[in-house]
Amino acid sequence: VNGETVSREAFTELYQTLIAPMFDTVSPGLVLSGEPLIAVTFTLLDGTQTTVGYFAYNEFYDAVAIDGAADYLIRSSKVEQLSAAPFAR
Repeated sequence: VNGETVSREAFTELYQTLIAPMFDTVSPGLVLSGEPLIAVTFTLLDGTQTTVGYFAYNEFYDAVAIDGAADYLIRSSKVEQLSAAPFAR
């Protein structure tokens, strides 16, 4: 995590925190600009990577981009909870 080795228990807690938020709206083809509020890159056992980025969208929602394709909105409060988690740095 962030270039450091962590225990299986710490990783499991982190992973569950990251995958728990559910999308609130499907909105294909969102246009994003700027840097993500949070970006997470998952490296799979076969070496492939998937990047999930959360971008400010409007007052109530943030856009979620998976490998650059932004098709989902999530409540901003959920992203704020992610950014407040101990692993977010």
